[in-house]
Amino acid sequence: MRAIGDSDKERLKQQLLKDAASSTTVTAQDPYFYGKGVARVARLYQIAQEVGDKTTAAALGTKIVNLLTPWLVSMSNNDTLVYDATWGGIVSTLGISDPSQDFGQGRYNDHHFHYGYFLYAGAILAKYDINTFAPLREPMNQLLRDYANPSYADTQFPYMRHFDPYDGHSWAAGLFSFMDGRNQESTGEAINAYYSAYLYATALGFEDTAAFYEIVLNMEATSGRRYWHPMRSQSKDLYGDAFSHNTVGIVWSSKVDYVTFFGADTEFVYGIQMLPFTPAT
Repeated sequence: MRAIGDSDKERLKQQLLKDAASSTTVTAQDPYFYGKGVARVARLYQIAQEVGDKTTAAALGTKIVNLLTPWLVSMSNNDTLVYDATWGGIVSTLGISDPSQDFGQGRYNDHHFHYGYFLYAGAILAKYDINTFAPLREPMNQLLRDYANPSYADTQFPYMRHFDPYDGHSWAAGLFSFMDGRNQESTGEAINAYYSAYLYATALGFEDTAAFYEIVLNMEATSGRRYWHPMRSQSKDLYGDAFSHNTVGIVWSSKVDYVTFFGADTEFVYGIQMLPFTPAT
């Protein structure tokens, strides 16, 4: 891989300024879309750091802190995160009061998707400015323990809430029951969850924990390629002649679907597996 040349770096800086001016406002009120917005800002922050634009990096770093603080420190957002002692997890206020809110987040759907975005932002900030990150560290640790707790000894959170080491990938469904069993739709967001955990542990200097998350990340990615993105010949071997696609929208315990939970358009099926666009996904 070649280094970025000076001319390319200058082009990146110019594009960075445009994106920083137009893509850093986060208006979502729910943890999923809000987390995606903060992660987008963090990605721009990392680019600014790597191309040496310290002024833009400083502004974006401040933006990350300002975006995360209402959710993780002051708890002043409209959908406060709270600890649920019944199941041992962090859930949104709207989600725990109404199962249909926040994509079922209050019933533990998709926590690795949602909090993976928050953790990505925290990991990137911690990498470049650990002092500014410091007030966010403890609440960010709580989000990590919610979905990617590496310890069986933790009495507040379960071990690896979504990840199934036997099947080699995560299941996104929480406490909801389905006739076809457990399910997972977005491999990209599952991979991002453990990529974020790996980056976070690395940024804080926990080498053994980072190595554990690297294993989980690789298992999730390998299973994603096999079960969600099989080659045409592999698809036939895995799912039989009735399934004629080389991408799966949803993997269930007992079947696969070429649809998503929000529609059956081809771009939906492929797009949800691609997002978010990071080095890991």
